[in-house]
Amino acid sequence: MKVLCARAAAHLADGIDGEPVRYLARTFSDGEQYIRIEHPPPGAVWVVANTHPPAENLLEFFFLLDALKRGGAQPSVLFPYFAYARQDRVTCPGEAVSGAVISEFVRTFAPARIVVLHIHGERMREFLPYENIWPFALVDPLCAHCDIVVAPDKGALPFASELAKRNRIALGATMKRRLADDKVEVEVSAEDVRGLRALIVDDMISTGATVIEVANRLRDAGATRIDVFATHGVFSPGARARLAAAPIERLYVTNSLPQQAGEKLVVLDVAPILRAAIEQVQASN
Repeated sequence: MKVLCARAAAHLADGIDGEPVRYLARTFSDGEQYIRIEHPPPGAVWVVANTHPPAENLLEFFFLLDALKRGGAQPSVLFPYFAYARQDRVTCPGEAVSGAVISEFVRTFAPARIVVLHIHGERMREFLPYENIWPFALVDPLCAHCDIVVAPDKGALPFASELAKRNRIALGATMKRRLADDKVEVEVSAEDVRGLRALIVDDMISTGATVIEVANRLRDAGATRIDVFATHGVFSPGARARLAAAPIERLYVTNSLPQQAGEKLVVLDVAPILRAAIEQVQASN
């Protein structure tokens, strides 16, 4: 399989291990970007790209799709991390639905297939025809060392529910009310966690406010150990320090985004899961 990894996902290229498609990327003195595919491949090619800030990551991705299409290729897209998916609805007048805007640009290039690793919410299906994959192969082994899987909010419940079912362990849920970007109010419900080892699971950690508050409530409710798994470690400034000080034994994230292990932080390689997803899609064609 031919694979073109954008620079924002270049750290995954070796693990995906496809036939690489090379390209030249330059930035002119005025800040504009220039993209040229060195040898545009005919036929199918997979573009692996992340869309997180800075905005140049998005621009490079769109320019790559344009260059491939103009060169006669038929690209499919794999997003290890699809940023802006949290902005999927209007909450007050005058807001942009940024997830819808990014999706519209993606659809303009008519990718043959679109695969996303653990997208934030299923509401994005209103804007983009994608196939969502969950990193069960990385999380199932963690469930062998816990007694209860905890969803920190309603959005994480489908993932947590499937994990609990797959591993035949208890499921806990919490109710969350966000007070500000970095402050939430949480109520633990549904299960008695006293004496249990808990695994909090979510699609991403940004500020860390939600999982820290949930971890505090679980500790106060009598949980004996608290671990956290999040597919995407976004980690806004100060988040890692706050998480290190929280009552969390281990924090697991994948390398969907470039990561460096640190205090309590364990990085799991997601590249084999991404490669398997590509191979499965190709086999179904």
